[in-house]
Amino acid sequence: MKKIALEEHISLPEYMQLRFTTPRGKLKPFPLNPEEMKHKLPAMCGVEQRLKEMEENEIAMQFLMSGTNGFDFIDDADEAVRKTTAFNDYLRSTVQRYPDKFRAFGSLPMVSPEAMAEEARRLSSMKEFAGANISGVRLDNDYIDDERYNPFWEAVNEISADGRFYLYLHPCETPDNILALYRGCEVLNGSTWSWGSDTAAFLLRMVFTGLFDRYPNVRIILGHLGEMLPYTLDRVDARWKISPLDSRNSRKPSSYFKTNVYITTSGNASVPALKCAIDVMGADRILFAVDYPFEENREYAEFIENADISEKDREMICYKNAERLFGL
Repeated sequence: MKKIALEEHISLPEYMQLRFTTPRGKLKPFPLNPEEMKHKLPAMCGVEQRLKEMEENEIAMQFLMSGTNGFDFIDDADEAVRKTTAFNDYLRSTVQRYPDKFRAFGSLPMVSPEAMAEEARRLSSMKEFAGANISGVRLDNDYIDDERYNPFWEAVNEISADGRFYLYLHPCETPDNILALYRGCEVLNGSTWSWGSDTAAFLLRMVFTGLFDRYPNVRIILGHLGEMLPYTLDRVDARWKISPLDSRNSRKPSSYFKTNVYITTSGNASVPALKCAIDVMGADRILFAVDYPFEENREYAEFIENADISEKDREMICYKNAERLFGL
């Protein structure tokens, strides 16, 4: 079956270590073992290998993004703008070379909300982009829902009014002030656990701080079948009802997952988790993704093709939802 894949990573050699070597990013090892690195990272740069694998697995189109190249670790606003703009221009040129194979989510200079707004507007004016990918926090204390990011959210709310600009909330490095939780058990710090739980918390912050009430046109895409949130939304609703404390959302938390949130299958080839997500959110809010090259195209193609779900749901998840949302 034809598939459109929503979270597929690409980079340039000069950016591969940016996330670890910027002054605030700190020098730290990539969270994959050396053998995995040898296999995965060459596929990150360039398109020849990915085009071959796409053909082999009936992936008609990939949406390209940096993921966590480290742009959000750059402290100098001018440098951040230069690097993100240059990378986005590379994404655009790649899509232009293969317009039937690729679209893109651009990167944003998170050090400056005003610069983020400007670059988001630029991306929205170009047909090659479906939106931008963002992190939920800039290192330890600048959460994306903080008031200082209002200029960015105002811009996104405006350019999203026609339903054609989306923000992909991608995991980022766990802030240092949370790392004590994983002391003595480093395996949990990264894609095994912390990135998913962090990203779920960042999305819930958007809900509970009233961000979607203030900016109702904002649409967020979450990978990894919703970063565990579909499984626990009923409890979140129940606890909020009896203990709202400082929440600023006007509706029960789960309702925003029917209006402002979409999820993808990236990095989570679990049929029980997929069924849970369909039950909670509906198949019309779920899109196919692999998380290439960190996951294998073949594994995810076989997963979605063989999952015990209806053919109608399978078609929506594989390609129809993407075609509808992005006007393909």
